[in-house]
Amino acid sequence: AAGVVSSSGGNAGIATAYAAKACGLECLVVLPITTPKATAEKLKLEYGASVIIEGDVWDTAHLKAQEISKARGWPLVHPFDDPTAWEGHASLVDECFEQLSPKIPHCFITSVGGGGLLAGVLTGIERNLSRFEKKPTVIAVETHGADSFAQSFAAGKPITLDAITSIAKSLGARTPSSTILTNALQLSKDSIDLKSLVVSDEQALRATIRFANEYRHLVEPACGAALAAIHHTPSILPDDSTIVVEVCGGAVVDLPAISKWASDLGLAEASYFGVDF
Repeated sequence: AAGVVSSSGGNAGIATAYAAKACGLECLVVLPITTPKATAEKLKLEYGASVIIEGDVWDTAHLKAQEISKARGWPLVHPFDDPTAWEGHASLVDECFEQLSPKIPHCFITSVGGGGLLAGVLTGIERNLSRFEKKPTVIAVETHGADSFAQSFAAGKPITLDAITSIAKSLGARTPSSTILTNALQLSKDSIDLKSLVVSDEQALRATIRFANEYRHLVEPACGAALAAIHHTPSILPDDSTIVVEVCGGAVVDLPAISKWASDLGLAEASYFGVDF
């Protein structure tokens, strides 16, 4: 094929465009209208990708991407429901064992949207089960208004949200992958203590700002959701465990966006930046 198609305005879409450019392939990315304009420009200017805006949510954009993929005969690179991507994500568990040795990472905290990153973490833990000294814990975190996995996990079947109302748009899959959900439900019964946690936009954004202040890295609220588990719900954390928080990215965030979200939510942290955007 001459090119590939993606339907993600987050890390997955940018990764697809990057890889396509490196391989000398064309890339078309379909984005929902909620995607920041800066992301569309980044895809076009830095990676040479074509961009189409379609629909209010990722699910609608993905339907358009499927249509284009079929019409052009280009492979569709799914942003989360793909075993190849899960295998790539799983390598972070292997790396944690190598880099934290002799400590054992008994708890992993990750944000979850459609479920791809979570599937990778679960895959990595499953193949390293013999290395754990006790039952490993995974905490999958979402924000209210983007909590399709949490609702589905509680119901034991896929649940579709009416809309995505959270500012964490990168978590905005109205329905999680049924394959990932089924696997997560089974592992939670057998070998992994899997917990689902939902935090507020305010908690996610506060964690994002705190992370920027303390570690000098700017991440998006979708990542702040995982960080919020540490700062706002410590009671969910297992005792006497080495805890790993998967800091999943800041490709679609900048200071103006953080400032606007903080202002919209009425957070005093909006004044931290000291810049009139």
